[in-house]
Amino acid sequence: PALHAGIGPPLQPADPEGVDGAGGEAGNRHHHSGRRESGNQSDRADGDTGRLAAELALKPLARVFSSDLKRALATADVIATPHGLVVESMPALREIDFGAWEGRSLADLWLEDPKAAKAWEEDIRSTPSTFGEDLAGLERRLQAFWRGIQPLDGTEIAIVGHRCSLAVLRSCVTGESLEEAFSTSLDMGAAVSVNAKS
Repeated sequence: PALHAGIGPPLQPADPEGVDGAGGEAGNRHHHSGRRESGNQSDRADGDTGRLAAELALKPLARVFSSDLKRALATADVIATPHGLVVESMPALREIDFGAWEGRSLADLWLEDPKAAKAWEEDIRSTPSTFGEDLAGLERRLQAFWRGIQPLDGTEIAIVGHRCSLAVLRSCVTGESLEEAFSTSLDMGAAVSVNAKS
C-alpha cells in the first residue's frame, strides 16, 4: 500500500487554552519555538494545508488517519473531504511526549542541559531523560498503530501527524533506518509518499 504522510500547521506544546494538549512542532525536532502562531504563520499554514490537500486530492485515498490534536485533525479533514472520507483520529500519532519540556522551548534544552542536547543531536535514540517518552516507546506506540490498521490490501492512505512521530512511523512502515527516516525533510504542509514493506 502507498502511504502519504503529511504534516499540518505547526503544533505548539501544551497550549494553555487547550488548543492541542500535547507537544511537538511540525518542522524540526531541535528548534521548537514554544510560541503561538502569529497571523502570518497561520496564513502560511492555511496555504500549505490547501496545497497538501490539492496534491492528495489526486490520489485514490481509502482512509485518512490523524493525530487527535486539533490542528492535525483540521489538516486531515481538509485532505479527507474531497474523497468523502471521515478522518480516523488516533492518539498514537501524537508527537513524542516531551515530558518536562512540554510547554517550553526546546531551544532551552541546549542552554540548560547541553550534554543531553548534544547526545540527542548526535544520536536520535538518545532521548533526554527529562522527556516523558523515549524513542523506543514512541516506536512501540507507532508499531502497534501500524499493526492495528492492517491489512490495507494495496489501498492508499494519508496520515497527518508530527515530525518525530511521522519519521518513526516511516521507519516502521518501510524498514528504513531511523536515521534515514529522520533525514527526509518533511516541512509544514508537505507530503511524503512511501510504499509499505511487504
